[in-house]
Amino acid sequence: MSRRIVRSDYATWRQSLLSCNTTKKSRNEQKRECFHAAGVISSYRQQRRRQQQQRYYTLLPMSLQRHCAFIHSFHSLPKKSMNKQIFSRQSFSSFSSQEETKMTSNNDKKKRNVAIVGGGLAGLSVAYQLLEKANDAEADDESEKEIICITILDKTHVGMGGASSVAGGLLHPFSPRGKLVHLGLEGLQSTLHLLSIASSYESTCILKPSLYRLALTDNHVSQLQQTAELYPEHCTWLGKETLTRKCCPFVEEEGEEKIKWKGGLELTSGKVIHVPTYLKGLWKACLDLSSPLSTKKNDIIDTETTARWIVMENKEKEKEWMDKLQEFDTVILAAGAGLWMSSLEKEHKDQVRGMLANIGESEMQSNKNVITGKWPIQLVRGQSVELSLSTQQRGEYNSEALLCGKYTSPLPSSQRRKEDCQNDNFVLVGATHEYDVSKALSKEEVINDLRSRSYDVAPWIWDEGTVHNITEGWRVQSNRGLFGRVPIVGRLPSTSSLGQESEERNGTMLNHKDAWIFTGLSSRGLIHHGVYGGILADAILNRCEENMVSEYDGIQWWRKALEKE
Repeated sequence: MSRRIVRSDYATWRQSLLSCNTTKKSRNEQKRECFHAAGVISSYRQQRRRQQQQRYYTLLPMSLQRHCAFIHSFHSLPKKSMNKQIFSRQSFSSFSSQEETKMTSNNDKKKRNVAIVGGGLAGLSVAYQLLEKANDAEADDESEKEIICITILDKTHVGMGGASSVAGGLLHPFSPRGKLVHLGLEGLQSTLHLLSIASSYESTCILKPSLYRLALTDNHVSQLQQTAELYPEHCTWLGKETLTRKCCPFVEEEGEEKIKWKGGLELTSGKVIHVPTYLKGLWKACLDLSSPLSTKKNDIIDTETTARWIVMENKEKEKEWMDKLQEFDTVILAAGAGLWMSSLEKEHKDQVRGMLANIGESEMQSNKNVITGKWPIQLVRGQSVELSLSTQQRGEYNSEALLCGKYTSPLPSSQRRKEDCQNDNFVLVGATHEYDVSKALSKEEVINDLRSRSYDVAPWIWDEGTVHNITEGWRVQSNRGLFGRVPIVGRLPSTSSLGQESEERNGTMLNHKDAWIFTGLSSRGLIHHGVYGGILADAILNRCEENMVSEYDGIQWWRKALEKE
């Protein structure tokens, strides 16, 4: 028989080939005829899928487009070009194996298991950027490309614990005096990038497209006006009348004397963010960015991603988690105050244990400013007040975020917990700075403190609002240095690098061959978590700090301070 298919004989060829299994021909002859016929291709694919159904079940979603493109290209070829070279068994076997190789090649690549202790702003920032940078990394040999497997360890689920879950959510690059903070513009750009990613999963994480910094004194007016002149692309100066119309158009004439501000900045490049929702969106992005891995047990293929979240049970001691961390190739400590204290509940007040230091009751009573384990930080308690303003009394209240010492920030509708305030507007006013670890301000003290410090910013909130809740969180506030307050970022010092009394000097309970730290964001978490998370991700992927130290002056300020103690 001729191996070339003639168009006029196509029907005859098809009929004879479909019945090739019933004729007494050699196996090789049957294969030759079947693999040179156009009409058998779809039947052949169906047969192969039935034979490999379990394997293709998990691989089909990513390979379907390639299959369809291949078959489409086959049908577009002239019949005379359908020769053995195109439709040999080796070609089909190669095509099928390539699909499986592309889908399961992650199993053959180098895997690096990374544990991140803490799933707040710091932890999720470095988690996402590790995955993003690893996926974008170029390698001469694809098999040499490293697969990053992320495991986040936290005491609770995403967006539900720590200082990040109760943050005010005010993103902007300026200090209270209108000065640009260290890496402020870089931090703004990085955070806006992460925010765009997270908002594609959680669109409600951005509450307001801008915010306002108020001036209450002539000196402050001068400072903020100068800021507007230096950074017109990020802020605009507004006089008192214009600012009043934008921020509180509902103020009646007889109440205008309560407005004490003299003008202020509209921070046009800033944002008001609901941080818990933002964190949820960022974690969803991590899951989408993670790579699929497959394992086969008893002929059943299970697939999982390279990102997972583990809730640490309170009943398990920190020592047990320390042992578990040894199973990972890299460990990143990003739990904020949780690194120095596991709990500040009353039943644990006699001995507060943390991963980096132990704080005893005598220490807590004798030190208002606790610098734990010689680290250049302070643990600061922050409490904020949630108030509601009835729409029946105020009407449609357009809450804007206002800053001047303390802040007022709108809350999303999800914060409306009680049936009797479903139609109310919720506002967050914060936050206190409490340095006494042993004693927290009472509810009345918190309300009085915040009212006295923020009444001139937004008097109508306190005059007409009702207190519904007090939130609390702990900040790790780094000591002020040449660049102001900047976070602690870098490789965690080993006990051997600090001398004989290193365990007492650095207070660490963790001894890991590749441990890193990212903490001390304090009140600048939103502006700094993105840029410093990216810097740390680069260093971890490169397995060294050299580039980080050479490119960012003073980034190891904390190490020098730690070694001096």
